[in-house]
Amino acid sequence: MPLNLAHHLKISRCGIFYFRMRVPDALRSVICKREILHSLHTRNPATARKMAYHFASKTYELFEQMTHDPKRFNPADASTFPTADAVKPFEMDLSRGIMKSDNPEDHARMMEALPFALEALKAKQVPQAPSLAVSAPSHYAEPPPAHTITINKALTAYLPTLANPKTRRASERAISQFIDIRGDVEIHTVRGVDVVRWNASMLKTIKPRSADNAIQFLQSLLKWAYKNEYIHHATQLATEGKFNLTKTQRIKATDGAEKFSVEQLIQIFDQKTYSAYCANSKSRYWLPLIGLFTGMRVNEIAQLKVTDIRKIGEVDYVDVNNFGDKKVKTENAVRRIPIHTTLKSLGFLSYVKQRPRNGNLFDETGNAVSHAFIRYLETIGVKKDGDRGMVFHSLRDTFNNTLTIANVSRDLIFYLMGHSLTDTNSISYLAPPQIPRLKVDAIDKLDFVEDSGGVMLRLVL
Repeated sequence: MPLNLAHHLKISRCGIFYFRMRVPDALRSVICKREILHSLHTRNPATARKMAYHFASKTYELFEQMTHDPKRFNPADASTFPTADAVKPFEMDLSRGIMKSDNPEDHARMMEALPFALEALKAKQVPQAPSLAVSAPSHYAEPPPAHTITINKALTAYLPTLANPKTRRASERAISQFIDIRGDVEIHTVRGVDVVRWNASMLKTIKPRSADNAIQFLQSLLKWAYKNEYIHHATQLATEGKFNLTKTQRIKATDGAEKFSVEQLIQIFDQKTYSAYCANSKSRYWLPLIGLFTGMRVNEIAQLKVTDIRKIGEVDYVDVNNFGDKKVKTENAVRRIPIHTTLKSLGFLSYVKQRPRNGNLFDETGNAVSHAFIRYLETIGVKKDGDRGMVFHSLRDTFNNTLTIANVSRDLIFYLMGHSLTDTNSISYLAPPQIPRLKVDAIDKLDFVEDSGGVMLRLVL
């Protein structure tokens, strides 16, 4: 249901409320604006409504004074509009003891403004030169939260909510570094300037993407505190707008890894070296091969059950699902992928039949196999080229790139990769009867060919 906003209120895409008022036509040449627009620095509708009423009253009063003062203004006569000098009829800077006016009328106006200037000075704010536009405060004072907690205590309570041990360690490391910069203060007092200082210190030693990861960990903690009412609901999170990269730039920086060349694939799957690498582990043998010929993520493969290898007609396929304790990255990652003939010729279906019917297909975790594969790549001299590394995910990127070169439909590639579909017509490929067509139109076109000699990649394992 849409939110009914009070008059003179506008809400941004981020949920922040703004005060907005149209400038009368007769005053636009004086104020040099079509409308007055100021952030109220709050997401709370009730707070924003009260602030809007206050600013509307003051702004109407200003417009009335400018429009109807017979001694100074005549809306029908542009020549009577105040000049740039007349707009500032008096000078007042209480921090330096300065109060000046040109005539009794200006002195009276200055006396009217004096209480507001004293109030600002008492709050340790530097009063600005009077302006025709009403300015919102840089930070609206919200009532303190009902409960307070320090950053370190919040971190202690937050970490157990994270299921992944790796994420817990990374979060603890990042937020501890923030505490070193800001101090272990109450979490509701963290401000954007604190995040800016922390970010600046990180950029001296790490890349912007890595700094953004650390800021993301802090943002997750702040969201936890917000949810548990340690941060007032009208307060903008200190991390908002403080990331170095845009969302598009972050996706581009993390989309896949350095893909393998055909020469590197031949080196990786050399019979002698590959057999030695996975001699005592069927998981280490099969996971890289499945990753190369299905484009699946390492954890998607490692969590497969024996019952996830299925058949429709004459087509064997992998059923990627989130049944039971299995997890997928997004809802689009639930998919069915036909099994490539190379995997069959290597004995994959025979391996499946040897496993317990209701058990796991593999014995090792995806994390363990991924790290072992990276060490294997380093051992045989397959190293990264540029900023992106050669890792298990490179197999997935190679799968994607090979189908693209083979002119496979972009929507079919998206489906096989578990990405969001771009065309609703592609939904037809999701139905089981369409799996044979998916095999013919995509998986059967997955060939790895050397550019020079046109020699097919032969896996002699």
